Amino acid sequence: MSQNQSDDGPTVPTHQAPSDGGHQSSTPGSFPVMTLSMGQEIAADTLKILIDGIVRVPLAPGSDGRPRSQDYQIGRSVWALERNTQFLDADQSGVENWRHALADLKRKHAIYGGFLERRSNTKFECNTRTTLAAARHMHDTSGPPLHSARVGVLNCGNPIERGGGFLPEQVRSEASLVSSSTLYESMFSEQADKFYARHRNAMTYGVYTHAMIYSPGILIFRDDAGQLIEPYSVDIVTCAAINLAEMQAVDDEVVKKLVYEEMTERMARILWVFLSRGCRDLVLNPFGIGACQHSVTTIAKIWAELLVFSNSPFFATFDRIEFALPDVAEFSEFCAAFEAMLTGPLSMYSPRQE
Repeated sequence: MSQNQSDDGPTVPTHQAPSDGGHQSSTPGSFPVMTLSMGQEIAADTLKILIDGIVRVPLAPGSDGRPRSQDYQIGRSVWALERNTQFLDADQSGVENWRHALADLKRKHAIYGGFLERRSNTKFECNTRTTLAAARHMHDTSGPPLHSARVGVLNCGNPIERGGGFLPEQVRSEASLVSSSTLYESMFSEQADKFYARHRNAMTYGVYTHAMIYSPGILIFRDDAGQLIEPYSVDIVTCAAINLAEMQAVDDEVVKKLVYEEMTERMARILWVFLSRGCRDLVLNPFGIGACQHSVTTIAKIWAELLVFSNSPFFATFDRIEFALPDVAEFSEFCAAFEAMLTGPLSMYSPRQE
């Protein structure tokens, strides 16, 4: 159902709960219910998997009726996360100066050839499914085994508590992603420690910082229902959105403008980190909705301003981007706002009350 951007700009195919080749079996807008006890059991089992380094996936019984399983050894991948996880501080030159770095990258590709010079326009999709389902679909459809591009997944992370508590109560939460993968191991690396220490020790009043954790080679080994599956690899960026619930005077027009600008800068840096590390297929989300209380419409506008116009900094720099929204109402609002932006660029800040 994907479509390329036309000469008049990109189009955004939208559909609800695709079959995903059997990966998504729920009805539109409905997802497996994860109770607290189930979350605790899955979290405990995931910790055991990380310690043992083995994912044991159940198979159909054999002809003799005996249960069977397939073991996947992930110990080396888990061990490598301590070495490969990166802390990207807010003032790190390679990220803070992303505009100059992006311009340099485009010039080099124009002169010497490269994927930015050869690529066609980005394909966008907006679907009612979870980040897990979207990541699996993106991985399975990313091309032949020798395809060099990696799948990047955005994790809107809790900057204080690793993994958002690691007890998944909502299928779209950070905890769901952590309990389904090796991400938790990355969050306890020496590099990731700096991310959490930075936010614990700083009085940010909900603004937090532009700091990020880059976790390459994360193995996802569960589906939405918590069932074990064959592991597949993605790269994950963990970053905290501005938390409006912790701020004061958020209705003030000056404050709203500053928040909009800060969120735009933070989301641009996320895109740059993905691009600079070779991730050309992305799974994104309405960064900062829910507990952080950002408007779905506002976040959709920011993503559009960064990605869809010919003068957008990240125009045509990625192959595919999917916005995954499991909530039907949020899905509808996001798609409407994103598509409305395609009629022409809006100002970087809109005083309209959300």
